[in-house]
Amino acid sequence: ARLCDIDGVSTFPLEDGPAESSRYCVNIVLDDGIDIDRDTLIVGLNAAGVGTSVHYPVAVPLTAYYRNRYGHEATQFPVADGISRNAISLPCGPHLDTDDMAFIADCVAQLMAELS
Repeated sequence: ARLCDIDGVSTFPLEDGPAESSRYCVNIVLDDGIDIDRDTLIVGLNAAGVGTSVHYPVAVPLTAYYRNRYGHEATQFPVADGISRNAISLPCGPHLDTDDMAFIADCVAQLMAELS
């Protein structure tokens, strides 16, 4: 919930109509129009001790297979393309307690403020 209050960051809803998140991973997405480089934010989070991942560095329909097989272009999938360029997966799981989650959110907030 604390991630939702950070300027320049969006999160995915846990529920959206009949769809419900599996809670498999926690992602933040840098908002369009902010002047913060995702890789710079990742380096800063890692340096602070917050592990990160980028699950889809290329939108699935824009991977080599789909581009070659179907001729997909980035303009056809602007939302998927934007998410793939701006999403960062954060640590989650039963091994984290509320202090860990607060630390992660605080690190994201601090770095977003420093980098903006």
